[in-house]
Amino acid sequence: MKELSIVMCVFCCVNFCCRSSVFAAAWDKCKGCHNGNLAPDQKSLKDKYPTVKKFVEAAKKADDPFMDGFKKDEKLLKEVAIDIGLK
Repeated sequence: MKELSIVMCVFCCVNFCCRSSVFAAAWDKCKGCHNGNLAPDQKSLKDKYPTVKKFVEAAKKADDPFMDGFKKDEKLLKEVAIDIGLK
């Protein structure tokens, strides 16, 4: 019985960790480039764009070729805006 409890506990922990990593913050996909050196960092973006809507519009208009893949994913852009603290 004790062994079954340990196995179930390990299973639950692994299951939780796997599921939570799938739902990583959207900002994590951006912060590699948006570090203040290559592109504006989180604080700069938050200061520059007052709302989620303005942030998404600006991201869609970006000329940088690295943004091409992100421009099409409005849901991700909105999640990023929320992650950095925009409303």
